[in-house]
Amino acid sequence: MAWGDSTRGTFDKWANEVGDDSFQYDTVVNYYRKATNFTPPDDSTRLANATPRYNPNLVSVGGPLDISYAAYSYSWTTWLQVALEGLGIKSTDSFIKGDLNGSAWQIHTINHTTGFRESADRAYLRPYLQRPNLAIFDRTMGERILFNGNRKAVGVQVISDNSSYTLNATREVIVAAGVFQSPQLLQVSGVGPAALLERYDIPLVADRPGVGQNMVDHLLFGVSHRVNVPTLSTLVLGDTGRREVEEFNAHPPTGRLTSPGGELVGFENVPEALRSGFSQETVQALADFPSDWPEIEYLTLPTFVGDFTGNPPAPNDGYNYATLLGTLMTPTSRGNISISSSRMADPPLINPNYLTTRADIEVSVAMFKRLRQAWAVPAIANNLTIGDEFYPGQEIQTDEEIEALIRRTMAPVSHAVGTNKMGRESDPLAVVDSHGKVFGVENLRVVDASAFPFLPPDMLGEKIADDVKRGL
Repeated sequence: MAWGDSTRGTFDKWANEVGDDSFQYDTVVNYYRKATNFTPPDDSTRLANATPRYNPNLVSVGGPLDISYAAYSYSWTTWLQVALEGLGIKSTDSFIKGDLNGSAWQIHTINHTTGFRESADRAYLRPYLQRPNLAIFDRTMGERILFNGNRKAVGVQVISDNSSYTLNATREVIVAAGVFQSPQLLQVSGVGPAALLERYDIPLVADRPGVGQNMVDHLLFGVSHRVNVPTLSTLVLGDTGRREVEEFNAHPPTGRLTSPGGELVGFENVPEALRSGFSQETVQALADFPSDWPEIEYLTLPTFVGDFTGNPPAPNDGYNYATLLGTLMTPTSRGNISISSSRMADPPLINPNYLTTRADIEVSVAMFKRLRQAWAVPAIANNLTIGDEFYPGQEIQTDEEIEALIRRTMAPVSHAVGTNKMGRESDPLAVVDSHGKVFGVENLRVVDASAFPFLPPDMLGEKIADDVKRGL
């Protein structure tokens, strides 16, 4: 639900990798603005020391996607800002200016009037259901893309309620099935690594070895403490939950349920004291990232997290708990997606390959130590926390113990991208060009996150929609 721009250096890198200067920040920022309808926060419903800072000249109104600040701010989150300041991470304006270093209150995709999440479905589909040029096929799966003898996409074979039929394309086929199923659909349709397709007797349309490769995701894990301020932990006590529901259903909505949790974020590079022990392999890997791209993101959740699977279970002891999360922003490990049969109905094989590079391990270990440093900032340790570290606990100390813990408890942020990588035609792993058009065939595009060449937040759908309308 977080909303923000990526960095200028990131889009310089994108433009260079795909050979298209229209991906530079000063151009793509227009698509960030075009998409959004910003509503200022209501400071009367937030804590006095939780007033967001943003440049009103950098927000826009009139777009389909509502964005705003949550109507409620946790006192725990104001303490997080103190903790990050104690680490040397200074407060700054919201992250809508091409720069991600510092900490700021987070803009979210929230409808300010209703308090509900503003999803792509609400913003881009529901308002247009009555358009005469839109037809929606419920309970329908695309089985394969159909090509003629000239390798031109001419339609899609689909199945609805056990009935298979063809949807013909008069102009082009546009794929947006997501980072896992977009490459699966290409592969079962004959576009992908030749050896893989041969294994399942799929006729080869185009040998594109990069289809399904290059998968990358952010990873996160956290450290939890008991705290002496209200969090979500006590929502189940007494009639607290009922009262919070009533506040959310008020007009305008207020209270804890209006907040998605990650109200404040911070970004930084691993400080010198922790990076001095990095291997040369890690130093070289990090040098490939833009100079303005942070290595760590800090997120806050006003509850106990554990390992994201309910292990250990959240305490139900009447105490309030809070978690400071660290997110690996520079993952270098790459996974892959491959079909398990010639049928879309059979799930693809997903190999995320997390933490398989030295750089990912060393940065993650440093990030864990940094989380502990944040909790140990005197203003936090003396005024906010109750007792020692609750999770994972002080028995985790050595780098080897920290690494083992991270491997057990880390979770993907569900930001996976890259499995139909955008790039130059000379790149053997590139699947689509800078307009989303698939190499080796005609009239076929991929427009979702699988087309990202690497992992920044992005506005690719808006940009390629313009390309389609302009006939590019």
